[in-house]
Amino acid sequence: MVLALMLCSSLAFIGGIVEDYTGNVSALRRLILTMAAALLGYFLLDAKLARLDTHSAYSCSIMSGWRCRSPVLAVAGIANAVNIIDGFNGLASVVTICMLISLAYVAFQVGDVFVLVAALMVGAPQPGS
Repeated sequence: MVLALMLCSSLAFIGGIVEDYTGNVSALRRLILTMAAALLGYFLLDAKLARLDTHSAYSCSIMSGWRCRSPVLAVAGIANAVNIIDGFNGLASVVTICMLISLAYVAFQVGDVFVLVAALMVGAPQPGS
């Protein structure tokens, strides 16, 4: 599962590295690469929106259409939001650590061990650093 996650994220990562070194990757291309990485994660990792906790008939009717779009838009939005924060003040690492610690707390509350461990591995301070 971790290898599949790394494969999915490599699209956006490679696009970011190429942009850092060359400066020739437009914002639209980076957005498309990020959305492609999220779409790959949708299929390889089964990262779907399982349910909406609303009780309206309207939400049930649109649910099937949002199973794919919601994760793709969320991943692209978060990645680009962090990029904007980093461009403004260079403090994206602090914001990202706060987001990951919050995500780990929510994963702990709902019992999602994979997300908990992954968020803590990336977001928690490492010994000796």
